[in-house]
Amino acid sequence: MKGFLRLAAAALFLAPGIASAQADCDADLTNPQFLGRAYIALTQAGGIVGENGDATNELRQVLSILTDPRARDRNRNPIGQQLVRGQAYVLLLSSGAPETVRAGDIGIQTDPDATIDLIVAADSLLRNAQAAHPACEPLISEFRRFKPWVDLLTAAINAVNSGQADTAEALARRSIVLYADAPYAHSVLGTVALQRDQHDEALTHFRTALQLAQRDTTFVDVVTTTRGDIARAMYERARTAAAPQQAALAREAIAAYNDYLADSELEDLNRSVALAQLSGLYPLAGDAAAVRMVYAAILANPTGYGEATLLQAGAIAMAAQAYADAVQLFGAAAGMNPQHRDVLNNLAASFIGTERYAESFPLITRLIQLEPNNPDAVLLYGYAYTGLLQATRDAAQRRAYTDSLVKYTTLHEQMPVVVTITEFSRLRAETRLTGTVANRGRTPKDLTLNVELLGRDGQVVGSQQVTLGSLAAGGSESFHITIPVAREEVFGYRYARLE
Repeated sequence: MKGFLRLAAAALFLAPGIASAQADCDADLTNPQFLGRAYIALTQAGGIVGENGDATNELRQVLSILTDPRARDRNRNPIGQQLVRGQAYVLLLSSGAPETVRAGDIGIQTDPDATIDLIVAADSLLRNAQAAHPACEPLISEFRRFKPWVDLLTAAINAVNSGQADTAEALARRSIVLYADAPYAHSVLGTVALQRDQHDEALTHFRTALQLAQRDTTFVDVVTTTRGDIARAMYERARTAAAPQQAALAREAIAAYNDYLADSELEDLNRSVALAQLSGLYPLAGDAAAVRMVYAAILANPTGYGEATLLQAGAIAMAAQAYADAVQLFGAAAGMNPQHRDVLNNLAASFIGTERYAESFPLITRLIQLEPNNPDAVLLYGYAYTGLLQATRDAAQRRAYTDSLVKYTTLHEQMPVVVTITEFSRLRAETRLTGTVANRGRTPKDLTLNVELLGRDGQVVGSQQVTLGSLAAGGSESFHITIPVAREEVFGYRYARLE
């Protein structure tokens, strides 16, 4: 559930609808006369910004009018002046102005050498205006969550996703100054705290994010994500806690994961990661035997879950040596995706675990067809023949099983070229395969890896060739393949045998 933070599309707002939103705002922006002129210029600038134009010159004019010391009735309607000025600062930032500026450079006539932090100043001005005119909140919120806020959040999310914690924190806190009623900045700050192993602080931010997300249907997708963040923070807190507190904290985390996993709309991959972490909490809670509860609902209705969830649930069952459960879970996954090497491998291993050796052989054969240079796939034959050997007293059968066991054990140990796949990622627009090729022979080998992507029925939906060149004896080389085939089309992969 580590995942990447993202900014929901609903948070990306267009230019503030100044005229329409102003209709509900009871602040007078037309009197005195100079304020009315500034407001008209502001409306024109908003239109330019709405077309992705640069309204810097128009906004300088707005601020010049507002700060003209010669204007008649200069001190009348200060709140109206503050509202227009705060809006002008937001639009300046939207036009590319730096966050900190010299007053004279943006048209301000009074104290032109003063330094202005446009974000802090905009917040102060808009807050004063809203306190005086609560009916203006929709207009003010529209400005607060406009482009400067979105840009700060986007930069903060990019920073936290790339591990730049200090930068992410600074940007997130700046975004809160502009708009404090959205959950995203607290999600960033919670993630930063997790990266620093500050689990209590992470929980504080994630809980704040959840409270904010639950107030506004705009952020409905954030509610589930944040529940997952809370569970993850609790998991990390329990995992690293001192022994006396660990059991109680693990039980709290278990409850948080159960709350998160109760969401029927949870994405398959997120559910699978959550299941893995949840299963690790039961031993910490002193109740390792209860780990089967993690997958109980999935076992009862396997067709209601996705491939990744079934794989993870099966892996949990295998770890608990509940091989009969694992057969059901991996069997359901095989019905969903008969080309996935992990499904084939784990289902075969589960059949061996339940002493249904004959049923494992077709799966192992298919697995070796997909990964002919995987010595671990060959070793499954060894495990199956070991089980058959131990189950019979017939001398002829024992000799045959022993011969097969020696054959596959030797092949596992002496396979001359080994291919190890470390990543198989099916993404929205492409599929990635990463791994290494090792030459375990005594002479150099010229090798070319031919990879094919497979559809559900085994048809080839994409391919790529990787020339590895001459690989020295005992040497290895990594490879990374990207094939432009979307995840919906890809169910597995295979490669041609390397001799």
